[in-house]
Amino acid sequence: MAMALRLARACALHDGDAILRQHALALDLLLTVSLDTPVMRSSTSTDAPAWLHRVREQLDHSLGATITIAALARTAGVHPVHLARVFRR
Repeated sequence: MAMALRLARACALHDGDAILRQHALALDLLLTVSLDTPVMRSSTSTDAPAWLHRVREQLDHSLGATITIAALARTAGVHPVHLARVFRR
């Protein structure tokens, strides 16, 4: 939870290094979440919300591009922390 709060605070900053901090914290959060997850469910899972499928499609189409959790959350119409929790499950 502390890491998510640090990411949320970093997203509020707009100085020259803000983007780098946001990306580093987002990657750190995703790594931490993925290490706690035994196996990620298939994207065809029937109990996954429709917005999660859109997020996964955006990730697939954005390989190699710079993308943040905040941008994915905007696409999904959910809070970034909620996105991370559901994505982890």
